[in-house]
Amino acid sequence: LISQVGQDFFGDQIIRDLKMLGVDTAAVSRTSEAPTSLAFVTADPEGQGDYLFYRNPGADMLLGPDSICESLFEAAFCLHFCSVSLGDFPFRDAHVKAIEIARKAGLLISFDPNLRFPLWEDKEELRSVIRRFLPLADILKIASDELEFITGTKNIQEALPFLFSQGPRLVLYTKGADGAEVHSPQASVFSEIVPVRTLDTTGAGDAFTGSFLCQLAKRQVKREELEALDVRSLQAILDFSNRYAAATTTRRGAAASYPTGDCHDRS
Repeated sequence: LISQVGQDFFGDQIIRDLKMLGVDTAAVSRTSEAPTSLAFVTADPEGQGDYLFYRNPGADMLLGPDSICESLFEAAFCLHFCSVSLGDFPFRDAHVKAIEIARKAGLLISFDPNLRFPLWEDKEELRSVIRRFLPLADILKIASDELEFITGTKNIQEALPFLFSQGPRLVLYTKGADGAEVHSPQASVFSEIVPVRTLDTTGAGDAFTGSFLCQLAKRQVKREELEALDVRSLQAILDFSNRYAAATTTRRGAAASYPTGDCHDRS
């Protein structure tokens, strides 16, 4: 994990929790120049989350490109990032440098726009930034409620030619209660929703993407092999990720709701 937290209670808590989850925090910096960014989530009766953020600025926003070095990527398989940290501050430049290094090292690049409008004063700037980073991604995860904002259409079939023209070789399309899809220039697969008693959807999208990338890592899929993945392989990976994400919604919380254990053993 590459990020930055403040020299405060929340920074201590985040690092402690990450370590308990088995996350390598060696690249999580500390700073006294800003407090740790905070996000509060409330869930409605259907388990849908509403987000409130406190950071003006937050410690993560101040992490600059000088903190990014090649050694961070030596044992990595994939670099994953979101638009939450792509505002007009040093962390955006850190992302650009990290992506450049990761690409040269042969890592897969995964991008989840993960739209959080309260973090942006100008929605057009958000759209522009997302489109700037699209060509840098090999894998794009996009939700049905984000599709029109990014592509101009609510129809995934109409959006795919544009998305593939920008660079991504795989598009992971999540539809909430309607399941999920994966598209490459050569193939498309679909997975229906897994029936569960949903309590909280917070983090379900991240669980879906993370488990999908985990399965690609298990198979050691390289960038040039992404669009050549056959339907059977794509279907197996998608079904696994759909089940995993559904399981997280049956418990409250984000990371705390994730099933534990090595994902290699549950494929």
